[in-house]
Amino acid sequence: MTVVLFLLKLVGIVLLVLVGLVLLLSLALLLVPVRYRIRGEAAQELTACSARICVSWLFHLIHFQLVLEKKELESSLRICGIPIGLGGEAEEGADAPGRRKKKKKRKTERKKKRNRRQRREKRVPAEESQSQRSAEEPQEKASAEESQSQRSAEESQGERSAAELQERRLSEVQTTGSETPEAERSAAEQTVEENGTKAVAERNQSEAFHPSADKTQDASRGAGKTKRGESGTGTAKQEAGEAPSSSEQEAASASENKKKRRRDRPSFSDKIRRIFGMIRKKWETLKEMVRRIGRRLHALWEQAGSVKAFLSRIREEIHREENRRALKAVLREIKYLIRHMGPKKISMQLTFGTIDPALTGKLVGLISTLPFFYRSQVQVIPDFSSEFFYLKGPFEIKGHARGVHAVLSALRLILDKNIRGILQRYRNS
Repeated sequence: MTVVLFLLKLVGIVLLVLVGLVLLLSLALLLVPVRYRIRGEAAQELTACSARICVSWLFHLIHFQLVLEKKELESSLRICGIPIGLGGEAEEGADAPGRRKKKKKRKTERKKKRNRRQRREKRVPAEESQSQRSAEEPQEKASAEESQSQRSAEESQGERSAAELQERRLSEVQTTGSETPEAERSAAEQTVEENGTKAVAERNQSEAFHPSADKTQDASRGAGKTKRGESGTGTAKQEAGEAPSSSEQEAASASENKKKRRRDRPSFSDKIRRIFGMIRKKWETLKEMVRRIGRRLHALWEQAGSVKAFLSRIREEIHREENRRALKAVLREIKYLIRHMGPKKISMQLTFGTIDPALTGKLVGLISTLPFFYRSQVQVIPDFSSEFFYLKGPFEIKGHARGVHAVLSALRLILDKNIRGILQRYRNS
């Protein structure tokens, strides 16, 4: 029996603790205020504006923050100091400005390192190419000097061989004395041929070592030949008188073009037909436009009839005494909520200006009639010399809202007879 009583006691204690926790939580939700704070700074350009909205409850047990800075919107939610992602992913300290700065620094450092690596990679191939060029230049110079020395040696050998051959033949001629001038001629021709073959061989060797110079020489020679050939052909054409000149060809082509234009020109009857066709097309388009306008006006007239019926129904609903009382009750509760949940502290120091100084003065007069600006720390400074509209300056708004006020206003609206009658009427309709 004692065991059963002990168990019942434990169950009762647990139930009482749970009921107490529920009551405590409900009282916290109703009585503990939700605090909000809005800070920001207005600027002439929209991109330079910034704002920060913070909403907290129960000593920042639940903390929500929304930051707008340079057209970038960031949001964060923390429960017991633990960041929770609003989109399903955890935001690692998105609301901490120090961490954002560190991230930006890391990104900039990474970009700098990448740029340095790219510059180094660009410098290395340039240095390698320069070193290769500097290593190849002395080799080219040595090869050029060797080729020049070889040429000079070959030329000297050719001259010596030609002189030796001439001396031998002269000695043979003197000894024999029976050779004819024809034999001398043949011997001289042979020497010339030998010298020519040697010159051709030397030229081939020089082309192998220095092809660019030989190419330029051959090009100059070919150009000279072509010029001579062109001059010869031109004189031949002038003498023959067969080919026509360029001026005659141009005159012939111009006359042919004129004839084609005359043929392509439309006649008078064709022009008249085209004009009548254009007029007919314009008339058809005008007819279609008038028809469309008529259809549109007919549709608007039908819509106006339905709008008139709707407006007349709204007027009837407004003129009903029951609806007027319900509207007064709703407005009364809205005022109650604004009074208890509205901002408690407002501080601003705003400077504004418009294009027209007269308009600026009217706005200042309108603002001065509002008691809201006298109760709070608000400074409005007009700028009568500005040439464009702007609004700039810091501002801060603080306030709190309790759930009990929202619950009370909702209960009062539900218990109102007029509002319940309107709801029943709309349900039945």
